Amino acid sequence: MVSEDGALDAIERLAAMSKEEVDELPYGFVVLDEVGTILLYNRYESELSRLPPERVVGKNFFTEVAPCTRVEAFYGRFRALVQDEARQEEGFRFRFYFLHGAQDVAVQFVKAPPVMTQPLEQVGTAARLFMTVVRRPVAEVAEGEGGAEDAAPSEHAPSAGVL
Repeated sequence: MVSEDGALDAIERLAAMSKEEVDELPYGFVVLDEVGTILLYNRYESELSRLPPERVVGKNFFTEVAPCTRVEAFYGRFRALVQDEARQEEGFRFRFYFLHGAQDVAVQFVKAPPVMTQPLEQVGTAARLFMTVVRRPVAEVAEGEGGAEDAAPSEHAPSAGVL
């Protein structure tokens, strides 16, 4: 897509980046297929989760890499976006409970363009979703406050950092 001023849209720019450029992004960037299989996992996301890309690429993000995300507040939003052809994106906040501590993040799912030039070859017609993850300061949560980003550790166990 091209904006009115002729500049490439941010999603198109991401789709055109090389693996090296994706690794230099100042936020987590993960490419998932329509069932949640990790196709690409950048350096920032690897450092956040403390999981190397070679350990997670090819695995299901929701069941094998970050089972704490298999809740309605995260996985439910992913599924709803995949199933709704009209919607293009979904953003929300979430709290990960890693073995090395809690981390609040802002998550954005965006449907990838139909043709991606880099860093992945487009194989078949399966949908691809870009997931960006931006660290946020860990907020103190008062008892009784709710929301996906404020859920107690037991609701997200095992931690996202455990395979």
